[in-house]
Amino acid sequence: MSEDKPKKKRFEGLIQFKEALRQTIVCLQASMEDRFASSLQSELVRRLDENPDHNHHLLFSSSGCIAKVDEAVQITDQHLLARIYQQQSEDLRSELKYSTKDAAHITLWLDPADLLVTNYFFRLVSLACSGKDSFDLKDCLSWGSILHSQATQTEEAVEDFVKNCSQQYGFSWDRSAVMLSFVRLLCGLLQSYDSIHLVGDGSYIGLLIEGKPKAEVSQNLQGTIDQLAASDAHTIAINIAADPEACTQFVMLMPIRLQSKAVSPSLLKGFVLLNNVCRKPKTQKSKLAG
Repeated sequence: MSEDKPKKKRFEGLIQFKEALRQTIVCLQASMEDRFASSLQSELVRRLDENPDHNHHLLFSSSGCIAKVDEAVQITDQHLLARIYQQQSEDLRSELKYSTKDAAHITLWLDPADLLVTNYFFRLVSLACSGKDSFDLKDCLSWGSILHSQATQTEEAVEDFVKNCSQQYGFSWDRSAVMLSFVRLLCGLLQSYDSIHLVGDGSYIGLLIEGKPKAEVSQNLQGTIDQLAASDAHTIAINIAADPEACTQFVMLMPIRLQSKAVSPSLLKGFVLLNNVCRKPKTQKSKLAG
């Protein structure tokens, strides 16, 4: 007679994550099964979580069983390490301190109660672990979310794109101002533009901009984060290309219903830094390398 397997508790090993974020991670765990590791399954994750900076880690695998990972040297090209900071104060921007102490491929700062950010995190991890050779933030959008696209070469063309879309789609002055603020902050980080996309799926509206960054973007990630966080975007994501000749992607999202600053002193609810997400050899046709 075979013994019954012990019943797994729903939040076992995940109690450190709060509110909607915890539910999102439970869904990731259920969908990925043996390609998911928290501090219970990985000695490396357990040690990384023993830090004074209030961050927690998760380890994912893009293919096959995640296997036993107790040391950093056991992380392979199939693994993806996420470092997660949950909001501790009213202003998330004051908490955006980037650390290079471990080789995290996704660094996420967020309000764990915010559904827009937690759902976006689910899509990012699901795509990054899908086994594809390249990682493109456009693939993280739901079908039909790219409303308008334009190849562009100059900052002026980017601003004109935003102004034209604002007029075409009837954006409020506040929404247009946030978009223009983001693209103006971004102009100091890019040496050339490739394309810009207006994105929206009924819950959010935003921009996805692709271009070749200046050297200081990757050399001074803290400065890059601070510069972009000065906008009033709700969610910001940066996908840094592993290939220096490839584009880097910058995303800003806003909910359809904007919050009032009188109610929320900081509109920023999530900031995602993706660095060298896909480390597999890329084909020559692959323009984006996560």
